[in-house]
Amino acid sequence: MLSNIAMRKRLRRACEVGVFRCEFSREIVAFMRGDGRLDLVDTFGPGGVGSGDVDGGCFTVVDGDVLRRLAVEYAMTVDDGARVSVYAMSSLEWARIAAGACIEYDFVYLDADHGYESVSSDLSAYWPLVSPGGWLCGHDYSATTRCKDTSHLAGMGVGRAVDEFVDTLQANGSAVEFNLAMDGYSSFAIRKPSLA
Repeated sequence: MLSNIAMRKRLRRACEVGVFRCEFSREIVAFMRGDGRLDLVDTFGPGGVGSGDVDGGCFTVVDGDVLRRLAVEYAMTVDDGARVSVYAMSSLEWARIAAGACIEYDFVYLDADHGYESVSSDLSAYWPLVSPGGWLCGHDYSATTRCKDTSHLAGMGVGRAVDEFVDTLQANGSAVEFNLAMDGYSSFAIRKPSLA
């Protein structure tokens, strides 16, 4: 999915919300312009944060302090930290700060709290930060047949929140583009219309 998006436009500024071990962060940076910037946002939750692989297997819980250290260490590997910033805070807290600073993103990837209310709030908070022609994306929209274990979807509200968000945008006349990547727990991509 990311390579298809980047083929249309090299990323100037991106944001990943929910970074875990920074595996996807590395992919994002690979598709950015040479002067592009990436903001990594995570609470680095006390008591640990859990995640599985792209196909829903190998679920692991890692201590939040360890994940924060990994993110800071990774940021320093990209032009000595000049292009990647780490923000240890909630997704909504960062969205308010970014809005106040008039930051616009070409690409936002949501992979934090997967509850319906949280995903709905994140979609609404980050959509105004997406530049015209930019993408609001995220993980765990639904399970596909590639999934090894679908128990992780219990209590998740990603698919419902995304469907309602896209329906509302379209009902209000927005010609958004909506796509799914068919990895194990499918990623979603919503493209904001370009300016005329």
